[in-house]
Amino acid sequence: MFSEAGIYHLHQLASLVHQHTGVRHKLSSAAGQLALLQTSASSTQSDIQSCCNQLAATLKPQQKLALEREGIFLDNSVGRQAS
Repeated sequence: MFSEAGIYHLHQLASLVHQHTGVRHKLSSAAGQLALLQTSASSTQSDIQSCCNQLAATLKPQQKLALEREGIFLDNSVGRQAS
């Protein structure tokens, strides 16, 4: 699903989230990726938000829509909720 650049940013997110929360996410499963993205999108940490924005920039519009259907908003997502 993710481009090479997207995978890089996904790994960066996993590392940042682990540093801030101590929680590891299993990136080899779709459920683990979604959990990481949900945690990252709702984070108020500026470094995590920056990495989320970088990841979002690598996604195709249909990928962003698929994530939004899951309630995950990566662009400027602080405070946003799924409707």
